[in-house]
Amino acid sequence: MPTPLTGFPNGLLSLVGSNNFGEAPRLLSEVVSPVVDVGELYAASKLETPAQSTFTVLNGANNANSITVPAGEMWRVYKVSAFLSTGVGEAQRSVLIATYGGTSLAISGEANLGASTSQFLRSDDEPFWLLAGGRLGLFSFAPTGVPTASLAAFVTRLRV
Repeated sequence: MPTPLTGFPNGLLSLVGSNNFGEAPRLLSEVVSPVVDVGELYAASKLETPAQSTFTVLNGANNANSITVPAGEMWRVYKVSAFLSTGVGEAQRSVLIATYGGTSLAISGEANLGASTSQFLRSDDEPFWLLAGGRLGLFSFAPTGVPTASLAAFVTRLRV
């Protein structure tokens, strides 16, 4: 049998939305019940890794080489990474981006590669949702020569 409430922790009633017209419940069990959230366990069991093949890095957003969420899906994005590479006399400064509805947000710090260098760049902002038409990609600032990159991500695809 539940114990009657004699005192409330600050903010508890507003948190559970139980104070109605100034009346508080006598028993917390009237408004709170345990829940087991299996959403993350289910999402982990459906993990996929869409990847983009190696491409030549262009100045600005490399949209033609991004990973795009297909129509009828939304993705839970856990991690995005890029493998960046430069040859002799080449250089690139790049960030990972998530784009939706014409707006791009940087989701990583900047990688600044000089000549003959390779580096992994990984996203910092996760997990997050990306709707149909959204893209995961690379934005580069005035690369020199023909540096290359490839993208990969860990996502859970949901049909909507």
